[in-house]
Amino acid sequence: MERAVINRGKPEVNNLSLSRSEETIYLTQKAQAKRARARARVLSLMVLFLLSINILAFAYELPKARPSEVGLSAGRLNRLTQTLQAYCDQKGAPGMVALVARNGRVAYQQAFGRFRLDRPEPMPANAIFRIASQSKAVTSVAVMILMEEGKLLLDDPVSRYIPEFKETYVAVKPDGKDIRGYSQVPAKRQITIRDLLTHTAGISYGDGPARDEYIKAGLHGWYLTDKDLTIGEAVIKLVKLPFDAQPGERFVYGYNTDILGYLVEVVSGQTLAEFVEKRITAPLGMK
Repeated sequence: MERAVINRGKPEVNNLSLSRSEETIYLTQKAQAKRARARARVLSLMVLFLLSINILAFAYELPKARPSEVGLSAGRLNRLTQTLQAYCDQKGAPGMVALVARNGRVAYQQAFGRFRLDRPEPMPANAIFRIASQSKAVTSVAVMILMEEGKLLLDDPVSRYIPEFKETYVAVKPDGKDIRGYSQVPAKRQITIRDLLTHTAGISYGDGPARDEYIKAGLHGWYLTDKDLTIGEAVIKLVKLPFDAQPGERFVYGYNTDILGYLVEVVSGQTLAEFVEKRITAPLGMK
């Protein structure tokens, strides 16, 4: 049976009407897709609401308050100051900013350490930081937007959009702590979009049994923006390496959202940056 297209009426195969059993399957899939779209809408609204709260926090300075005025302990907040300052002094981090607000009022805001490593410039309280993996939520919302529009389903195999994912492999470490190397076995099933969203695709940042291969390929570690590769080129290079676990076997934190970013590009026909700006950040007034 060919895959039904969402919201385009009852499908036909070779110009013949579906049998009763096929129609039942189609209606079940349609109901599941409807429920999934509803869940996606709620998730998207939740994430966009959180993003809008961040915008308001930057756009309008929250009023200040003494800790006691909002039910907080000045003594305990002072312990926070001592702990964070000691952490910076011990080189645990070059610098940081901490803020505690309650009931819409800021009761604590302190900057610690240095703003730059190349000169002794103190960290300002209004410093701007990389949001790093917090961007995963934004990319995931982009995927859910496409799902809500009927352009993909969460249980679709990734290979439907990125053919290189049709056959993937898993690196299996031999028994015994002192035994080096690994064996390579085929994945038991194809990786789905849901696997990537939930980090259960078995894909790490290259610290699994095939770590040396990831290092040779220049794909070890979470940071990819220093590579002279497009997101698509990096993903195609990545899929040739063996992953850490079978799809759906366990949670493995890694390049899953990077792959989703490329998926968004393939499905939407836009770069990830263009899609995010047009569909998410611009409507929210984010700059």
